[in-house]
Amino acid sequence: MDRSSLSKKRRRFALGFTAALIATIASGIANAAETSKPIPLRVAYSAITVNQAIPWIAYEAGHFKKHGVDVELIHASSITALQALLANEVSIAQSVTDACVSSNLSGADTLFLGALARAMLKMWNLDPATDVMMVQLNEMGLLVQGLVNNVIDAAPISIPSNIRAKNLGFTELFDMTKIGKTYITGTVVTRKRFIDSQRDTAKRFMRGFLGGMKTYLEDEDFSIKVIQKWTRAKNRDEIQEAYALQAKNMLRIPRTSIEGVKTILEGMEKLPGAKTADPRRFIDSTILDELEKEGFLKTLYKN
Repeated sequence: MDRSSLSKKRRRFALGFTAALIATIASGIANAAETSKPIPLRVAYSAITVNQAIPWIAYEAGHFKKHGVDVELIHASSITALQALLANEVSIAQSVTDACVSSNLSGADTLFLGALARAMLKMWNLDPATDVMMVQLNEMGLLVQGLVNNVIDAAPISIPSNIRAKNLGFTELFDMTKIGKTYITGTVVTRKRFIDSQRDTAKRFMRGFLGGMKTYLEDEDFSIKVIQKWTRAKNRDEIQEAYALQAKNMLRIPRTSIEGVKTILEGMEKLPGAKTADPRRFIDSTILDELEKEGFLKTLYKN
């Protein structure tokens, strides 16, 4: 074989090796990109109100994507949100607080992943089952409209709708923040099977959620803009007042209060098992415990 033929073979080998190497690298990059795609996660929120703004803020600020979850936020009434959770149509539901407890008492595996009960009626010697006719109005704005149209006589209204109601001349009967009892609101509810089978996804979600809480507490202007966008509220002053009230009462780490669960159980005392139920059975704090142990909470809040 002459040198010219040998040289050509070597060049062909080199070109073939280079092409194979490029193909291998490209395949590796494609596989890496595929595995690094954010995990899809459907989350339901049950009311267009400020105490459910954290997922909106986490979504708009990019906290969920940052931690590898592609969150789809779905608005549904509390009843529909719970039904979707039990049917595995969503993995997480926000502020289905009483429903989390009542469904668990009925045998479901619903749990508080992080943190208004009817017990207030008992303070006025009213039995929720016999003395009061409950009317389901799925939107917070509809509660205000129901008062205006005399469809209902009273309603538990969250911020900022309570501010709007007061501006319309309605009287605030009671401020839940001054009741002297622990209440939980803005709860993050999931199922035990989700935590057990998709623990990494649950942790990624909570990292994003906690990032949203930090943004809420530290970036007022951004948070108010996001709340206005998602609530379609035009009155910035009402939103700003509602934002400040929420910030004042917001925990930095959303651990679900055992006392808060006890308060809910007191309002459900006629349900089978409510009186003797251990409030700890409704709470899963292991995700937050792990994030604390791993140092995530310390890096989140420098002070």
